[in-house]
Amino acid sequence: MKRYLIIGVLLLICGLGFIYYSKFIQNIELPWHGRTILPEGAYIIVTITMFLRYFQTRKKAIQTKYNH
Repeated sequence: MKRYLIIGVLLLICGLGFIYYSKFIQNIELPWHGRTILPEGAYIIVTITMFLRYFQTRKKAIQTKYNH
């Protein structure tokens, strides 16, 4: 369980880093506010759904492993 927590934290850090990196790139062309808010929210939603799917598949794998 501890291993999954560490992986989750690392992925979260990577996701946040990616958000700030993309924000920095957009800041050169676009103003800081405005259109930059939308992609950030989209990235957060995508990362959350990926986490949920990953944990659901892990849970199913563990259940099937112990049921048979």
